[in-house]
Amino acid sequence: MKVPYFELLNPIGFQVETVGRIHSPRLKDICMKGYNTYQYALSLLLMTPKDFVERLKLLLKHGGQEMPNITPEEIDQLDVFTLLTLEEGTRTDVISALGFFISEPVEYEPTHQCFLVNPAKDEAGAFTVDGVINAKNWTLVCDVCLQCAYIDPPKEKKEHKYKDERTRKKFEEFYRKKAEYEKNQRGGKKADPDYELANIISALATYHDSLNMANIWDLTVYQVHDTFNRQRIKQVNDISDFNYSVWGGKDHQVDSWFKKMS
Repeated sequence: MKVPYFELLNPIGFQVETVGRIHSPRLKDICMKGYNTYQYALSLLLMTPKDFVERLKLLLKHGGQEMPNITPEEIDQLDVFTLLTLEEGTRTDVISALGFFISEPVEYEPTHQCFLVNPAKDEAGAFTVDGVINAKNWTLVCDVCLQCAYIDPPKEKKEHKYKDERTRKKFEEFYRKKAEYEKNQRGGKKADPDYELANIISALATYHDSLNMANIWDLTVYQVHDTFNRQRIKQVNDISDFNYSVWGGKDHQVDSWFKKMS
């Protein structure tokens, strides 16, 4: 689901049907709850069944235990929402993660195995909720939250049609190994410190005309990244404008300062 640009920019968020309002995390909230907690929240939203199994293997290994062998095909059949809600500890972690994106209280309802957004009782005593998060819409919730955090959600797998079962197995094995290789390649590269949130905040507070260390914390994560990218475009345009004012030219684009960012 592609969240409209306006909804990503505004501070109150986007109304998701059957779920409730999801907004970009505020820098103040990240300060209060802790940056490491925020990073862990993002890892939960990005988590796949394979990631969950790998983490479980590490935990069991530290405890001197071994996990039974599970084939890649069996892992693909697992549902990540079910895995994350098996134990109270991970359910609490999920509620904490959702708290960065949903302002209303979130509670787990064990009977229907779902999270309730803003559960309450009306004047007549009837039970009401703003939304429900379950296995059916978990991917949608993660998708919207990650967009609000200025993160590209994982691309959905395209369904392929194969002429027979043998061909299907060969191609599925190929795509599995390809995905694993690409993940290892990405994992081998260190994150660029220039684009870490803390560094972006520091740069904007120093170079922006009106943002500083006193007021930048009122922004959301998406607003910070968007302003940062606009600032980069502005610096390029300022150089181009200066060169044009001195040397002239035919290719100068006066309106480039408000071109939509891709």
